[in-house]
Amino acid sequence: MTTVTADAVTRGGTRWRRTGLLLLPALLLVLLMTVLLLQGVIPIHLAISGQRFKLSSNGPAKLHGVAAYPSTMKMKDGSHVPIVLAAVPQADLPDGMCLSLVLTFPIIGTNTIQFRTNNRTEANDLSASIDHLQLTDALLNAKTVDKKVPEDIRNSVGQGLVVNKDASSLVGLPSGQPGGFGLQGAGMATTQRLKVNADGAIIAGTVTLNGIAIPKVGHGSGVEHHECF
Repeated sequence: MTTVTADAVTRGGTRWRRTGLLLLPALLLVLLMTVLLLQGVIPIHLAISGQRFKLSSNGPAKLHGVAAYPSTMKMKDGSHVPIVLAAVPQADLPDGMCLSLVLTFPIIGTNTIQFRTNNRTEANDLSASIDHLQLTDALLNAKTVDKKVPEDIRNSVGQGLVVNKDASSLVGLPSGQPGGFGLQGAGMATTQRLKVNADGAIIAGTVTLNGIAIPKVGHGSGVEHHECF
């Protein structure tokens, strides 16, 4: 005869410790955004790694300097997808921005968390692994000695845009494949609307947030559940 003890019985119900561990990153992100709101400007090292997110500007965007080269990212199933590694020393979004993350939890399912600011938002030392980038009415300028739009390349341009720069020598990014295609620009890029779909991002400088809205949470994914686009 086999004796069954209480310890051998599998009990049903929610494993709150595991659920709490899964929810912790999202809760920490909410707390972080709250701290940023209270501080105004704060040095920060924020990393979103392996988590798909979308970011869009509410209006025009200014990118002060840019570096980029094509690469690939290994997915969980072992496949490789093409991406672009990009770095921006300073991003200025005068009308604010929208950031959304789609998170999937056991039992709870798929949920979208959206953060939005309604006034000037700035970030320094930003890099991201991008698989979709949309710039509407974009203009990429060379760096000029008077910080104005270049009018005469003979006397106002201090540093131009370098296309097909060796990917292993770009400033602001991990070394790419030697001899690979790269782009480096020290001037300002302007666009009427910025949309980014990425799988990872790092902000290692400072962030300034103004007019942050109450975060929105939707059950599911897509624009109807508060994804930015």
